[in-house]
Amino acid sequence: MREATRRFFHDVYAVLVMLTAASALCLPGFARGSYSVTINWAHVLRVSNTYLSLMAAPPDREKDPAGYHRAVEAIKALGPEYYRFVAWYPVPTRAVAELEPPHEGKTFWNFSLIDPQVEQAMRLAGEHPWLLNFSTIPEWMFKTPAPVPYSAKYGWRYEQGSQLKDPTLNELSAYYRRLAEWYTQRGFKDEYGHWHPSGHHFSIPYWEVLNEPDLEHDTTPQQYTRRYDAIVGAVHNVDPKIKFVGIVLGFPCLHPNYFLYFLNRRNHKPGIPINMISYHFYAFPGPDETPDVEQYTVFDLTDQFLENVRFIEAIRKELSPQTETDINETGIMAHSTPDPFWSLSAASWAYLYGKLSRMGINVVTMTGSFVYGPIFGSLSLVEPKNGALNARYWVLRLLHDNLDPGDRMVETSVGNPIPPPPIYAQGFITPGGERKILLVNKRNHSVEVKIPGVGGAREEFLDVTTPFHAPLTSRVHGNAVVMRGYAVAVLTCESRKS
Repeated sequence: MREATRRFFHDVYAVLVMLTAASALCLPGFARGSYSVTINWAHVLRVSNTYLSLMAAPPDREKDPAGYHRAVEAIKALGPEYYRFVAWYPVPTRAVAELEPPHEGKTFWNFSLIDPQVEQAMRLAGEHPWLLNFSTIPEWMFKTPAPVPYSAKYGWRYEQGSQLKDPTLNELSAYYRRLAEWYTQRGFKDEYGHWHPSGHHFSIPYWEVLNEPDLEHDTTPQQYTRRYDAIVGAVHNVDPKIKFVGIVLGFPCLHPNYFLYFLNRRNHKPGIPINMISYHFYAFPGPDETPDVEQYTVFDLTDQFLENVRFIEAIRKELSPQTETDINETGIMAHSTPDPFWSLSAASWAYLYGKLSRMGINVVTMTGSFVYGPIFGSLSLVEPKNGALNARYWVLRLLHDNLDPGDRMVETSVGNPIPPPPIYAQGFITPGGERKILLVNKRNHSVEVKIPGVGGAREEFLDVTTPFHAPLTSRVHGNAVVMRGYAVAVLTCESRKS
């Protein structure tokens, strides 16, 4: 009897041990799977020429002074190259400098709400190059059934019409010439010859021409190219030092004809520069997707976009190889943002940045906001309740502080490529000889990553357990790292002569 009882409790104990082990597989700190990373430090694939950047403005200084100062300090600490400012049509009074057409000897130029934004963008950019974009053409220049109303409130009704009233584009080019004169030549003469002083003598490194023409005004590639030439010709005559960014597509994968037409020099007027092209990427998970499903959708859509980039790059290199590329809006458009979302967004952005760096894309820009609201809330850089910086911002800081143009990217692989592993890895060698490894966990569970020779390396990381904290630092023990869900890590190994 005693023996039977002993065996019974032994069996129960064994079952409990197995259940405990099985349940541990679901815990954030327990590795579900192990992957080996192989790095050939002697095989340099390319020298990185990729800058990371940001498109985000601080909140209103009067309404939220604490949030304003917090955002300014965060942007300055990041020090982004190619900081992007866009005056966009949802708030026409903050985007259009001439909301009424000139008539009866009067003009209606008003920069009172626009100047503070431009001045702020220039201060935030500091000594780095930045992009200025007056994306919204005044609606009175378009053929519409009736005059288009405007207001100082956020809305979507200002953008109407597809055909400009003036087929010569002189009216359009004159508007943009005066914008350039206002900011670089201390003022301009209006349509009736009256002088409007601004006092501005800014240096504008890049002027981006319009925004998402594939979505706004039903613009064809032919129309956009003519408008680009007209605007660039006018602004270039004002300040020949300004460089120009074109195309600016919202859905580049749907419009390859834009690249084929615009990048063909024969479709432009002589002397019109095409210094850089830009386009955008947003992942759109379905509204009914759970967080568990969303992680697969986001990375699948990112991989699809990367395939599109490869085709676009082939077109660019064939037609206009000296033209650079800025992918200057990126993020996830999600319908809800539970805490795991911020870490998912950070991980997917680090993955995108690493992959685009490998392709030689010049600039990768995160779309952000230092407020949280019902519109584009998933693009926020702050925690909704108290405004703490979230993982989207901190992943920018982590990458900015560790990886730079000039780093050598070396041959790196993760296990068997089929099926694709949930781990992304890329090795870098800095000009000073430090060996760095970027790691990204694409799943919301822990995995073990084995890397020969990383014992003692410094690890800087963020993951699903730190959605509102700066990256943590630790030392790697042995040759393996356990990465929690959505972890992004940079390992720094010893310097070596190379």
